[in-house]
Amino acid sequence: MSIDTPEKAPRPGDTPYRLAGWEYVVLAGLVALQCVLGFRQLSLPSLWHDELVHVFVAREIAASGKSLLPSGIFYPSSLFYNYLLGATVKLFGDDATVVRGLTVVTSLGLLVVTHLLLRQLMGRAASLVAVALLVLSPWHLAWTRQSRMYELQALLYMAYLACLWRFWGTQAPRNRLTWGTGAVALYFASVFTSFHSILFLGTAGAFATVMQIVERAPLRSRWTLTLAGCTIAGLLTLGGLWINPNSADQSAVFETGLGGTLPDPQRMDRYLYFRFLLTNHSLGYGLLATAGTALLLWHKKRSGLYLALSFWVPVLVLTLLIGYRRDRFMYFAFPFYIALASYGLVWAGIAVSRLHQSLGRAAIGLLCGMFLIRFAFSQVQLVQDTFHTSRGASITLATRMPEWKLPCAYVKAHEAGHAILTTTCLPVMNYAGRADNWFPNRYHAWEMQESGLVGLDSLEALQSFVKAHPRGFYLSERSRFEMWVNHRDLNPLLGPEYAWIQANMERIDAACSSDVTVYRWGPDTVNTP
Repeated sequence: MSIDTPEKAPRPGDTPYRLAGWEYVVLAGLVALQCVLGFRQLSLPSLWHDELVHVFVAREIAASGKSLLPSGIFYPSSLFYNYLLGATVKLFGDDATVVRGLTVVTSLGLLVVTHLLLRQLMGRAASLVAVALLVLSPWHLAWTRQSRMYELQALLYMAYLACLWRFWGTQAPRNRLTWGTGAVALYFASVFTSFHSILFLGTAGAFATVMQIVERAPLRSRWTLTLAGCTIAGLLTLGGLWINPNSADQSAVFETGLGGTLPDPQRMDRYLYFRFLLTNHSLGYGLLATAGTALLLWHKKRSGLYLALSFWVPVLVLTLLIGYRRDRFMYFAFPFYIALASYGLVWAGIAVSRLHQSLGRAAIGLLCGMFLIRFAFSQVQLVQDTFHTSRGASITLATRMPEWKLPCAYVKAHEAGHAILTTTCLPVMNYAGRADNWFPNRYHAWEMQESGLVGLDSLEALQSFVKAHPRGFYLSERSRFEMWVNHRDLNPLLGPEYAWIQANMERIDAACSSDVTVYRWGPDTVNTP
């Protein structure tokens, strides 16, 4: 059965995985391009805090086999990814190219699995367009080039959905057991990669519910079995998260996550995910994804519904039910957003090709043609961002990666007899070799758990530290201290502290980066209390 024929919409498991020869060539070319973009200048940006959490844990795994932070505290988050990274560090070392290279390699697997699934759900042409747009996406490339677990989570989500599609489509009990077991294993691997992978169950559950109703299936059906499995897996996951020994992770799930709020404008923005996609990945993609959703439901029926739910269910749950919001939390569903847009793009091209057939089609074709011209302009800008990212940019659509190398190199070269104080421990511990304490500790409590250092909680504590250490350096990440001084809520608390530092410490301009300010104190530069 051809999945390229709209009137012959595929059912689960209908289409084989066998690729045509020309598909291998195109897919291999896209994988090669992803590899070049991913590895180019990979070590240029500094490893930033969130990457270094994984790197420090991976080093400990490579040394002792235990998932521990530098503080010695057990770190349960991202266990699957961290052990893969630990094995990578054990085999190849721990420089930036190696620890980020694991993610690049993972992204290559994501491209292959994406095409294997999408060609079944919406056709090979639209699938290859989706893979190409994914390779050229600056947001996708930015996460591909970081030592974080999100690319692995996206790969596991894609493979999980592919297993479910085969599970629903096969009639042989042995094959059904194989695909079902694979889906369950991939789901739990995903949860041990990122806790919010529990959202995977929403896609499977929503599709099974719709199919149960549409088919009027008996109680003992594959759809009922799917719903029962999702319920059991969800309860097991929530139970595991509840007994999680790491209090910070438990709080993130049950206090600030499920309906909670945080005093952070970005996290409190209910429509953060849609706003991010429309403002950072172009309005054209949003329009195409919306049109693609409708077209898939019309032309592809079940497979179109499955593909659409794979994006809309997790993103709507994140938007409406989860109070702890970051754009990266929806990253695992991002390939399906690109897929929806790709299907809309293909049909816009078809409309243009048919404009000569009738007056009505000419009008639609002209509108689509004008839209495609505007979309091409946006796509050129996005590709420019992609190549900018591949050249080692520290600011991308994914995040800003603070540049710590220069400040830490200066401090390391002049550290004899000096204490090292910082706002952010892990980068300093990584690049300078040590951190003696951190300040201020009132707004970044996780630093205590990660570094094992208690931190300084007030101006008086800072003054006492300076008095006890007559010479020292203070490395201040601007986004963690100096920029907070202008915050409407924190200014009364941080203003005096910042003013004291400015008055009693010397700024070393030659050691500063755009993200980190280096101060020095000593007998000639500070009036010790």
